Amino acid sequence: MLTSGSKIGGFLIGDLLGKGAMGEVYKGEQLSLKRPVAIKRIATHLLENEDMVRRFKREAQVLAKVGHPNVVGVIECEEFPDAQGEKHLLLIMELIEGGRSLKSHLGKPIDWRLATCVIRMCADGLAAAFDHQVVHRDIKPDNIMLTHKGIAKLVDFAPR
Repeated sequence: MLTSGSKIGGFLIGDLLGKGAMGEVYKGEQLSLKRPVAIKRIATHLLENEDMVRRFKREAQVLAKVGHPNVVGVIECEEFPDAQGEKHLLLIMELIEGGRSLKSHLGKPIDWRLATCVIRMCADGLAAAFDHQVVHRDIKPDNIMLTHKGIAKLVDFAPR
């Protein structure tokens, strides 16, 4: 895991936003441009697995290729050493401000207008991905983020 307040490769690491099987996602700041970012780090034990590293890098390439308002934007994907020299493979993405997954909205009524808009935005993002021969492969409420303005963004593409 990365430490909040540490710097790595021109980025300031912030709070942990989430953790999964492949690694963690942190809030961060791109120091050169003073902008907030999301920093996805592949788990250390997976760095030795060439297939997992290839898939992680492929996710970045796939997301960068799509470039659509309803798909999370990619800023950079690179290997960076920390202050102790330990290497970290990071995917730097736009931070979805006020973002909460669609899953957090389940279990309570959702206004039909919002639901319709979310479905439409997801379909637009998926269509844009398809235009670039990209298939999401893991559509679920966890992988649909909503900004504080109600804009849906698809995250966590799982390329093969």
